[in-house]
Amino acid sequence: MMRNGSQHCPDHSVLRNLGNCDLDDDGSQRPDEQLEQHIESCVRCQEFLQDLASAERETVTPLLKGVDRSDVDLDVNPLPEIEGFRLERELGRGGGSVVYLAEDLTTSRLIALKRIHVDAKSNEAERLRWLDEVRIAAKMEHHNVVRLYRVEETPECFLLVFEYVAGGTLRSWLDQPATPLQIAQFISVIASAVDQIHKRGVLHLDLKPSNILIDVSAGTTWDSIVPKVADFGIASSRQSQSTDAGRERQIRGTPSYMAPEQVLGDPTLLSPATDVYGLGGILFTLLTGVPPFCGETSTGVVRQVMDAEIDWGTSGLDKIPEGLRQMTERCLAKHPEDRYESCAHLALELQSWIVRQHSAGTHGIRFLIPAILLVLVLVLALNRPGSSPNGLKSSAEPSNAVVSGASIPLTINEWADEITRDAAAFGPDRAARLLESTRFHNRRVLSESPVSFEDCLRYGTLELRAAERFTEGLNKTMHAVAVDLLDTSVELLKKANELQPDDQVALTELIAARFMYGYLRDTSDVIVPQRRFEQFRRNGRILVDTAPLLNRLRDNRSRVFWAVSFIDYFRSLTWDFRWSRESTEAAMFETYELEFWDQLSDASESPDLWIRHGLFPSRVQDNDWPELSLGDWVLEENQLNLDQEKLFAFMGDQFWCMESSVGTEHSGGKFLDALSASSSQIILDNTLQFMEQQQIRDQDLLLDVLHGRLTSSITGISTYLRRQGLLDDAEVIQKAYLSLAEECVSRFPRNEHSYLCVCEAHLQAWKNALRRNDDESAIIALKASLSAAEKALEVAPDSPRARFQVADRIKRLTRFQKQDDHSQARTK
Repeated sequence: MMRNGSQHCPDHSVLRNLGNCDLDDDGSQRPDEQLEQHIESCVRCQEFLQDLASAERETVTPLLKGVDRSDVDLDVNPLPEIEGFRLERELGRGGGSVVYLAEDLTTSRLIALKRIHVDAKSNEAERLRWLDEVRIAAKMEHHNVVRLYRVEETPECFLLVFEYVAGGTLRSWLDQPATPLQIAQFISVIASAVDQIHKRGVLHLDLKPSNILIDVSAGTTWDSIVPKVADFGIASSRQSQSTDAGRERQIRGTPSYMAPEQVLGDPTLLSPATDVYGLGGILFTLLTGVPPFCGETSTGVVRQVMDAEIDWGTSGLDKIPEGLRQMTERCLAKHPEDRYESCAHLALELQSWIVRQHSAGTHGIRFLIPAILLVLVLVLALNRPGSSPNGLKSSAEPSNAVVSGASIPLTINEWADEITRDAAAFGPDRAARLLESTRFHNRRVLSESPVSFEDCLRYGTLELRAAERFTEGLNKTMHAVAVDLLDTSVELLKKANELQPDDQVALTELIAARFMYGYLRDTSDVIVPQRRFEQFRRNGRILVDTAPLLNRLRDNRSRVFWAVSFIDYFRSLTWDFRWSRESTEAAMFETYELEFWDQLSDASESPDLWIRHGLFPSRVQDNDWPELSLGDWVLEENQLNLDQEKLFAFMGDQFWCMESSVGTEHSGGKFLDALSASSSQIILDNTLQFMEQQQIRDQDLLLDVLHGRLTSSITGISTYLRRQGLLDDAEVIQKAYLSLAEECVSRFPRNEHSYLCVCEAHLQAWKNALRRNDDESAIIALKASLSAAEKALEVAPDSPRARFQVADRIKRLTRFQKQDDHSQARTK
């Protein structure tokens, strides 16, 4: 969960499919409006989509404009034609295979297509070897392992369809400076993933920087990138090792990262410790910038691997922190028995070292909590009764597969594995068993005498993380599961706080869990107003009652951070309810904020909170804005942030109040006729006058707020109206917003945001038309949205937002027309 007051960001695989329209049971199209609303207002997600935007545009523009790509392809080595895929470029090759960046025409998503050329007639042995890779890759299901979507086989080749990881390989990141703590955290994540590979009975055997892909969907810093293990080309299953024992010995791997026993070419000598050596090589490379052993020839490197020792007193190596150097040295021991016996033990050692570093007071709590949690999870995994000494899962261990209708709870070790899995792994039956087992183990923990603080914190935090994952990707089916997991998490974390009230980790986790209630929504397609109101009232009350917990935080910065997050939540909902004519709900949340405010202690003295407290509707009268003379900010705030909040509140109120004061009563009973051109002029005139009064001199800020914060509010309210079936009201808002956007274009014709607002206004018209099953109007609206996006790109050729919107609209139009043609053909 993002703990900055923003909504949960979906998984990057969901982002790649932005623009897809799911088909309802009746065959009608309906976009995932919650996802779209988030993407259109989240800069973080848009940054991830910047690189995809250009590739998408190149892919689908020829379809729209009727251009044959072969007429303009100047590549002297043109890409091959592979049925079912549109190849974009080559990503890499080696060992008899080539990997392409491609569009899967079946799913319309970017993928990494690995083509393995095998002539089955002339080389059956080679075909069987590659078939082993296919089978091994198909076993891997872990968020830090590159995902294999599917496999196809032809007489000439295997086609492996992998997820596309856009950040390149770790090899390309070696020149990016990283601290020892960041390196230790990075390797521990990889080690945990490799341990899961081992538990499936597979050894990787080629761990090196070029086989670690980097997912940059969460950011491009060492603290935010996500490693993914790739390339099982020479991986070996335990079953195949005995089969290979009688074959001719072969040296397969990368010499600089190969363990000595791997150099010998005897598969019976290989074990999880072999991959521990590979991880040690990567760790050494990240710490020093070079591999453990290197030379001019492979033979020379192999000789060093077998005989040479690393001189740890060498200048540069002696600067590695002692504990981290000892772990690296142990990983690179010549004899397997001198290394860590499993990757899980290596990950545990790394996380323990991280915790010790933080305990020394060198870093803040934000980085410490995940380290502690991973240590706890790894301890659970290492204490698994069914695990063999070498870290591979015993064949006698019960399977984690959930049988429909099963009533026997998972064992504690099975539960620990299940609770840490991605939400995508769960169907209804499996999720039901997870919930049943979670409640069972919670009752066990709470019934112990005495109740264990450590167990309450450990299990409660695991359940909170699982609840957060079940809300990612906006999976409606799993939403109820997330709510139940959150409830069980809060139960344990409350008990942990009762047992040790001064423990800051447990206190912070309980605050985070209670804050998550604010972002739980009823995701059913049919809105029941009373149920929705009761949900808001319950969740709002939970947030209000959290204020005393914030006062117990000893770190003032943490206290202000959480108070700001809560107040931002209350304020955002209050304005949205006010603008959507839900006065009861608006008044309720403004009252909640006052109750919350009254319970705060010295945190409320910071300007961060005073400013936000003054931005609620009933407190903003006659431009009576709070002054900024209360001292220094606690958080990284500046005048720009305050100006944005002022403009958002003022301009939004102008839009919604002006819209309610013109025209005639609408049949829906809630909204009135759309803004006229003169009304839009008044709004902009008033806003510019307000900016002058407030000494806000950056006019670009006006359009940035209109295209960002205000658009998010407008799309959110429109989505709610469509889900209620109030299409007339949604169309009134769309027309009013379009009028305001067109007025911005007339006044600011050289600003990209003006055209992007028009682009979004037409997209809302497209969504409204889809709800009315009016395909003709939908096409017209979507083409108008594309035209506005192209104009924005013309005005600002380097704008990532404009590039994204152009690519997105082209993709929508192409898919919509294809689906429309398919529907017509089916009707005939």
